[in-house]
Amino acid sequence: MIRFWFYLTLVCLDFLLFSPVKAINSNSPLAGLSTEPLTINDTITFNLQNKKTSQIYKIFASIPKEPPPEDGYPIIYITDANSIFDTVRETIRSYEKRPDNIHKNHAVLVGIGYPPDQNILKLRTYDLTPPQNTLIPILYKTGGADYFYHFIQDDLKPLLDKHLKINHHKQAIFGHSFGGLFTIYNLIYHPDSYQIYIAASPSLWLDPSIIDKHTQSFKSSLDVHKLHPTLSLSVGEYEQKFPDYWQSIPQVAKIKQQLLRKQQVSRILAACETFKKIDDLSTTCTKFENEDHQSVIPASIGRAVAIIFRSFAQ
Repeated sequence: MIRFWFYLTLVCLDFLLFSPVKAINSNSPLAGLSTEPLTINDTITFNLQNKKTSQIYKIFASIPKEPPPEDGYPIIYITDANSIFDTVRETIRSYEKRPDNIHKNHAVLVGIGYPPDQNILKLRTYDLTPPQNTLIPILYKTGGADYFYHFIQDDLKPLLDKHLKINHHKQAIFGHSFGGLFTIYNLIYHPDSYQIYIAASPSLWLDPSIIDKHTQSFKSSLDVHKLHPTLSLSVGEYEQKFPDYWQSIPQVAKIKQQLLRKQQVSRILAACETFKKIDDLSTTCTKFENEDHQSVIPASIGRAVAIIFRSFAQ
């Protein structure tokens, strides 16, 4: 019943646009066949405006068919929902069926993306980053992480709380690349916003000093507020070392130079060692062999879901 009212209310609110996710449209080469649109079970999308910046976001929400437990649903937030929501959703629903999910946790998944007619690359670059603190060239403006953080905290989370029973002690965030950097940003500056932080291939090269500058204040914040968050960092082996299977692609020399300048693997492994020394923070680190910055995404999602659900079970 709670899911029914959640869907109904979203339809009625004048600033939300309900739209089931469909896989085949009238422009498909198969449209001439006797086909039907594919609606992803338990999933809706709606538009939500940032009250401070007026930016419109496309929100993806997957709500379990099972009723919420007494203390509310665990919840997982992800960035870059336009590209990875389906993969994360399927991974979560598969994990929920595992025999070692003894507490039968069923999580709400909420993804933040953008309307498809907008320049998603430009928008995500701004939203997911602190101000750039490096000379490495970048195509679009950075520095909107604080606005994006407040959109999630002040606009999105209260809306979900109105319609779903959420367990505020079981909240996780997952992000890859700039999304991973945004996850680190949340952990350092707002360690009480989630309990589990999963940063896959975080773009620490954009601000190499972000961790070292704030380690002491971060430790103090954990101690003062009695926080014990979980952090998982991961990176692909070929995010710094040039893979053989790229030898035939154009601009090989330029790509090699970029990999060396960013020092992605070295920075992330160094961050791991720094975070492991913080007593109140539970940190795990993974380097995926034979994976590059893009191919590592499915592997990092699988690892993230496992870590999140094991933490939910504690």
